[in-house]
Amino acid sequence: MLLIQGLGLSGRFWYRQVPALAPYFRVIVLDNRGAGKSDKPDEPYTIRQMAEDARAVLDHLEITRAHVIGASMGGYIAQELAISYPERVEKLVLLCTHLGGPEYLAATQSLWREILNVFGLTLADIYRRGIRYSVTPQFFEGQKEVVEELVRMRLEEPQPPHAFQRQFAAATQFDARERASSIRAPTLVLAGAEDKVVPLEFVRKLAATIPNAQLKIIEGAAHLLFIEKAEEVNRAILEFLRA
Repeated sequence: MLLIQGLGLSGRFWYRQVPALAPYFRVIVLDNRGAGKSDKPDEPYTIRQMAEDARAVLDHLEITRAHVIGASMGGYIAQELAISYPERVEKLVLLCTHLGGPEYLAATQSLWREILNVFGLTLADIYRRGIRYSVTPQFFEGQKEVVEELVRMRLEEPQPPHAFQRQFAAATQFDARERASSIRAPTLVLAGAEDKVVPLEFVRKLAATIPNAQLKIIEGAAHLLFIEKAEEVNRAILEFLRA
């Protein structure tokens, strides 16, 4: 099983999934280029390039086929892997993600302007601001200890501004609207009902485009549903992969 995280996040942010999944699978946690312990070159990144990185990890570990789980930008990478290397993907789980393309960018541009308006903020405040937009208000206000733990985790592996910008640019160029219908891996799409970063209309388009994909919407969760509703997400993943 290969776990691929989203924009700006290292593989550590699967910390609520790994203990639940590891008893049943060999779990490989990937840091995308530009995040965590991976290299952070100041040069253009692409989602295809990051999918090649993921394939190279499988090659290095001599893994022929794996279940692939991707969240947000990691969902782009997982889609690209399933499109370009269908023989390497057993089952596919896509969380809080979509097909990409200009329609999404147009629909969310004002939100992204708000999220990225960080002038004068400390790094901790920038990370805290990002989390506030990615969870429900109830979670942000009621789970302060968890929020601060997430901020601390990010501060321990700070992402250089150039690396965030390179990842963000790669994400804005991703477009699988005309290609995702070629995915043949059994697919589960998971989304938080209150996700503002990836509105449900785009999640539904993703599930409708991939042949026979299953869609499950998690109530009371937003973009970071794998943290907010970890038990429910883990249960859905295990039921799907072990079926």
